[in-house]
Amino acid sequence: AAQEYALAQANYLRFDSLFRLGYASQLEVDQAQAQALQAKFRLEQQASRQLENELRRERLKSETLLLTENLSDEVTTQWLGFKREWRKLQYEYQNWKEQYLLYAKTTGQLSLLSELRPGQQVKAGMALWGIIPQGRATQWVAVGKVSDMELGKIGVGDTALIRLPAFPYREYGQLRGTVSEIALLADTDEGQPFYRLVLELPRGLVTSYQRTIDARQSLSGQARIIGDKRSLLARIFDRLRQIKENLR
Repeated sequence: AAQEYALAQANYLRFDSLFRLGYASQLEVDQAQAQALQAKFRLEQQASRQLENELRRERLKSETLLLTENLSDEVTTQWLGFKREWRKLQYEYQNWKEQYLLYAKTTGQLSLLSELRPGQQVKAGMALWGIIPQGRATQWVAVGKVSDMELGKIGVGDTALIRLPAFPYREYGQLRGTVSEIALLADTDEGQPFYRLVLELPRGLVTSYQRTIDARQSLSGQARIIGDKRSLLARIFDRLRQIKENLR
């Protein structure tokens, strides 16, 4: 448009000069002037549109910046709210796990030791189920109870021979164990006090006859604790010495 106006204005000035010299008519001068004015009008319109477009771009830029700031504040607020709800959910989930979940020290098959019913009350320390390990070598243990009258004869590290009624020892042999834990506090069973005893089975469920016992639910047995490992001759001498001292 600027070039068009420059050409139209130059054409008008040329015809005006020719008219003054008598080489052009008034009509040609008027037509050239009209073309120059039209070109000038179009140039001014174009400049006005450019200015308007520039103002519109600046306005859109300002609106975009304001929208971005507002959106950033909103996103930040939502993100902080999300993190707050997430921490709350984690806290509630942790409480739920502590209240409703139990964790075993090993993987395997859950085996109930007795029939359980919804709402049934159980005693503290009562064994409800056991885990039968599968797929890997595991340290087997036997859990039993001993009366307070027999507790003084038993110590950690003593050897235990376990007989299983379901597997007659004359045919299958006995399991060998070692006392690894003795409860510090007594519990009661039908009014009788007893202490919880844990026996480690270093050979697992392999008996003295080299026979492997299959793990079963509620597998029970009776253990004989061998606390005094002295020879029979030493025990006889101790007994004779005690009798002699009593006779003095």
